[in-house]
Amino acid sequence: MIHVSKFRLFFCGLFIFLLTGLLAQSPYFIPKKRGTFSLVSSAVLLGGSSYLYLNIDPLSEAKINSLNLSNINNFDRFATENNSANAQTTSDILLATSFVPAIPLLFNHRIRDDFLTLGLLYSEATMLTVGTTLLSKSVILRPRPFVYNSSIPLSGKTVAGARTSFFSGHTSIAAMNSFFVARVYSDYFPDSKWKPYLWTAAILLPAGVGFARVEGGEHFPTDVIMGYLVGGAIGYFVPAFHKKKEGEQRVSFLPKGGGIGLVVKLNSKK
Repeated sequence: MIHVSKFRLFFCGLFIFLLTGLLAQSPYFIPKKRGTFSLVSSAVLLGGSSYLYLNIDPLSEAKINSLNLSNINNFDRFATENNSANAQTTSDILLATSFVPAIPLLFNHRIRDDFLTLGLLYSEATMLTVGTTLLSKSVILRPRPFVYNSSIPLSGKTVAGARTSFFSGHTSIAAMNSFFVARVYSDYFPDSKWKPYLWTAAILLPAGVGFARVEGGEHFPTDVIMGYLVGGAIGYFVPAFHKKKEGEQRVSFLPKGGGIGLVVKLNSKK
C-alpha cells in the first residue's frame, strides 16, 4: 500500500533538483503560463487526492465476511491465494531501484546544467502519477487480494489500506521513473548506442515490480497493468509535452560575465 513515507526519496531528489542553477541549453522549454498551469494543476490533484486517501474508512468485519470470490473476474482471481513476504520485499527494493537510473545522468554536463528544468518536469510527472494513483484508490476502493485470503489475520484486513488495491502505486511510480529517465536520455542523446538497453530496462523494471506485487498478494493483475500504463504514459509524455520543436526560440536567463544575462536562443538541428 502507499504511505507518505515511501515518497521521501522523491522529495529529497526534488529538493536537490530545485537547489541547482539556472536554465541552460536544453531540449525542453517550460513556457511561463503553460508551465505554471501544469504544475499548479498537478499540485491541486495531488493535494485533493491525498486528502481523500487519508480519509478512507477501513473495511468492517461484516463487510469482509460478505466478500465473495465469485465477484472477482477469472483473470484476477488467482491472486487471492498469494501471500509472499519475500515478494513484497522485492517489490519495495525494485521500486527504490527505479530511482537509481537517473543518478548516472547527473554526471553529464548537459543534464547537470539543466537540473532546474528537469526538476520541474520530474515534479510535475510525480505529482500527476501519485495524484492519479491516490484518486483512483480513494474512489474505487477495491479490496486487496489478501482480504479474500482466509489465512491472513483479520487485523491485517481492517485497515484503510486493505481496500486500496486499484491501481498499484508501486507499479505506477516505478513505470513513471523508468520511462521518464529513458525519454529524457533519448531527447538529450538521440544517437546514443545505449538507448535500446535503457528502454529495455525501463520496460522490464516496472513489470518486475508489478509481478512481485501480485505474488505478494497486494494487487490483482489488472491493478498492476493499469498502474504500468498510467505511470509509463505520464513518465513518457510529460517530457514530450515540454520538448522544444525544431526552430523554436526560447528566452532564458543564463550566467553571463559574472552576472545574469537575458539570452534568446534558437534551437537548431543537431
